[in-house]
Amino acid sequence: MINENKPEGGKKNKALPVIIAIIAVLVLALIVVLAMNSNSSKTTDNKTPQTNNNQTQTENPSDNPMDLEDDGPDMVGEVEGELIEENMTPEQEALAEAEEVIDGGNKVSRDNKVLTREGKVTRNDVEPMSPDAPQQTGPISDPNSLPEEVIKITMTASGVEPASFNVSAGAPVSLSVTSGDKYTHIFKFNDETLSAVAVGVGPNETRAITFQAPDAAGEYSIYCDVPGHTARGETAVMVVQ
Repeated sequence: MINENKPEGGKKNKALPVIIAIIAVLVLALIVVLAMNSNSSKTTDNKTPQTNNNQTQTENPSDNPMDLEDDGPDMVGEVEGELIEENMTPEQEALAEAEEVIDGGNKVSRDNKVLTREGKVTRNDVEPMSPDAPQQTGPISDPNSLPEEVIKITMTASGVEPASFNVSAGAPVSLSVTSGDKYTHIFKFNDETLSAVAVGVGPNETRAITFQAPDAAGEYSIYCDVPGHTARGETAVMVVQ
């Protein structure tokens, strides 16, 4: 006889792999869900400190970098200004406070000293146009615009006008020299103590100079340094009183 009753163990063996597969799928799904929850939690934690920082910056305006930048330039400017003032030499300070009588001429200090471009007191006994000498200006387009205190000298083939003028001993002197004709003229002093004071002008040109008058009173003769001009009468006198 054929036994038609099959053993039950065979059915159980076939169902077991299916059950294991279902369990594996459930476990994998559980792992994925847990991983997503973990990432979501981290993202929330990262956002929270940024919000707190923004609130802190709003509550404390003094900590704002933009506020510091606004205050910075003023503070730096004040410090730089103090350093510049402290580092100035006495000559630079005197020059900064001095004033020009004639545009382009040497400045005169508050104590009435004629200064060089570097702020030193000029010298009258050096070569004309040397660094320590008083400097003549460039051509002056409108001599009538010169200040009233400027002594105006005109040199021509006929002579020098005015032929005599007065200045105060040791005081700054500003004078202009004009060629009143078609000739070149060079204004100079005969005295060696005033050798640095010289003004050269071309035909119908005007230039000027500011210099220190001698301390010693007396008459200081003037002449035109162009050959032959003194012989034809181009002379004058500066009287120091």
